[in-house]
Amino acid sequence: MKLFFCLCFTLGLFSLINAQETARLYTFNSDWTPAKSMEVATYFMTAEKENDTLYACRYYNMRGPMILWESYKDSALEKPNGLFAWYDKKGKLDSLGQVHNGKKDGEWTYGFSDSGEAIITKIYEEGVLQKTINHTSKLVLKSGGDWEQLTNEIIDTTDQHPAEFTGGVKKWGKFLEKNLITPKRFMSISGPNSHQTVTVSFRINPIGEVCNIFIINSCEWSADMEVIRILKISPKWIPSTIKGKPVPYNHKQNITFQVGY
Repeated sequence: MKLFFCLCFTLGLFSLINAQETARLYTFNSDWTPAKSMEVATYFMTAEKENDTLYACRYYNMRGPMILWESYKDSALEKPNGLFAWYDKKGKLDSLGQVHNGKKDGEWTYGFSDSGEAIITKIYEEGVLQKTINHTSKLVLKSGGDWEQLTNEIIDTTDQHPAEFTGGVKKWGKFLEKNLITPKRFMSISGPNSHQTVTVSFRINPIGEVCNIFIINSCEWSADMEVIRILKISPKWIPSTIKGKPVPYNHKQNITFQVGY
């Protein structure tokens, strides 16, 4: 799929029911031309202001999982900057990377194994490809060079204590149970006696705040947004430490929504 997808279309703007004031909704027909309404649309995209320099755009199947996640630094969605990610037909993360001022920068990952490990990683510097890593064959191709054996840098984490929700796993479970709401939209789409799981990653920063929330396995827009909402209101965690020093910690969580009869 082409990078900076939403710039290829003339967007039709509609009101987004039950969304935050900062969110906007764009609807599309099956050929990605603007749709007249939600009732006839095949796809839709929400553009939400995360902060003064980040606007997150998420494309969805009308009654299914996410297709694409884009990031921009301006409300007009003309300056790509931040996370870009693509998903397969089942809503599983397929590829992702970072853009800095309109150029690929840092690690771009293509394909994931069943265990969640990257298959191909390409490393860019201001839009210029520096190296390609094949994690399956354990080979690395540097710019202008030949394939070489990959040597992984070993990071000593023997003294690392993982981040922990204040009160432990049981308290975290009770927090989710008390605050998580199964959206009505999800219930109507999923149907009775059903369940679906959203997999989300997030980071606990050195002062215990939840940040960098990202959907790994999408199920449906309202369920995904509920997972993001619940993490945004999470109390501070006890941060991870290495040799007593607070450090960032990446965490992954499965959250399942169930619909009764």
